[in-house]
Amino acid sequence: QPEINPCQSLFDNHVSDTPELNLEYMQSKFSFYLPDAEYITDLEGFLGYANEKVRLGNMCLYCQKSFASTGALLKHMKDKEHCKILYERGVDQEEFDVFYDFSEANREFL
Repeated sequence: QPEINPCQSLFDNHVSDTPELNLEYMQSKFSFYLPDAEYITDLEGFLGYANEKVRLGNMCLYCQKSFASTGALLKHMKDKEHCKILYERGVDQEEFDVFYDFSEANREFL
């Protein structure tokens, strides 16, 4: 059973000292983009959950395709440039909503 670590890169075995440094690493090495980054309130939880999907579920964060192994999944994500999160309503956005607080944004529109 792989260890779920929010400091471990979603796309390789690199481990950073903090979730924030991990995000910087993934941005620079894999062009990973954190959707609605200004509203994230639980980066550690977000990265831990995404890591579970990758390392336990062997599921691509972008196309939602499942793979037989984490190695096959990581190869797919790099080869297809799927080192990103789809973040689309009705597909995967709702499962990530718990890590965000949009109350400020919503106030601007009311």
